[in-house]
Amino acid sequence: SDFDNDRDGEIDEVEFEKGIEKWLKQYKFSFDSTECQGENRAEEDRVLKMEQPKECLVVKLLSKKTLRASIEVIIGMLIVIFLAKPFMMNIERLSVSAGVPSFYVVFAVIPLARNLKNA
Repeated sequence: SDFDNDRDGEIDEVEFEKGIEKWLKQYKFSFDSTECQGENRAEEDRVLKMEQPKECLVVKLLSKKTLRASIEVIIGMLIVIFLAKPFMMNIERLSVSAGVPSFYVVFAVIPLARNLKNA
């Protein structure tokens, strides 16, 4: 609406320039005094900057979030350790019974079987 003056649904170069000029005039900011601007800037920096107390490394490492994340990683590693052995044994049995190298079972047979199950 600010740009399309002739309401034809298209904005040409002249309409675009006039629309931008209108916006710039409408939202023009004046910086007349640089001293006042500097003082306001320092005050804005103090307001916008949130001071957080500096924590030592031990406190950061012993926070609840860090401890929970560490525990979840350790639990995930334990799950992988306990489930990997039976999975690898089953893949080996499947490859021996099918007479196919285990490489092909892992990278061809199992993905194909999963895709066929979804189809």
